[in-house]
Amino acid sequence: MTGFVETFESLLGYRFPEPERTWTLEKNDPAALEAAWCSAQAEGSISESLSRWQTPCLICAGDADEMQRDARRAAAEIPGARFVSLAGHSHISAFYEADDLLLPHILKLLRSSTATP
Repeated sequence: MTGFVETFESLLGYRFPEPERTWTLEKNDPAALEAAWCSAQAEGSISESLSRWQTPCLICAGDADEMQRDARRAAAEIPGARFVSLAGHSHISAFYEADDLLLPHILKLLRSSTATP
């Protein structure tokens, strides 16, 4: 996990904040992460078909997330998608600390969804 975290930090250009860094090192399953990364690589780019998506989407990113611009763009391209900026959060902390911020948006999306399975 140390090599994964250090590589990820190098690619993102910053060090994971604590306690997320320690949690990532101690609690993640290396085999599961490898499978997720391999799957994402095999899937390839999905950005060319975003305008054809018919699934309700909530896309979020921390306001300190280096990927926020791409997340906003994706939300703008997906019909009916909603974007939420999470104040004070990075790419990593948004997933570990923002449950209370996201829950109202998730519930609103689910309650307003007219999509059928």
